[in-house]
Amino acid sequence: MLPDAIQHLTSLESLKLICCRALVELPEGIGQLYALRQLGIDRCSALERLPQSIQHLPDLQSLVIDDCPALASRYKEGVGPDWHLVSHIPHVWIDPEED
Repeated sequence: MLPDAIQHLTSLESLKLICCRALVELPEGIGQLYALRQLGIDRCSALERLPQSIQHLPDLQSLVIDDCPALASRYKEGVGPDWHLVSHIPHVWIDPEED
């Protein structure tokens, strides 16, 4: 798990999580990263959902989810059960499968 202290990185503009196969959840404090513009999640197979606080990131412009099948189905455009949490993000790219 990412430390809860990540919420104090309020100037962070880009966060990429790659091959964090044991990562099960992200802290709700992610929603306090008000300067975050890009969030990339790649090959984090145990991660099943994003915190609800993601919907409160005003500057988030890009969300890329690659090779995370559980996340891909949850946030699939228009039909995923949690699509509404990320639908405000201008660029959402989701690829559920490994290339």
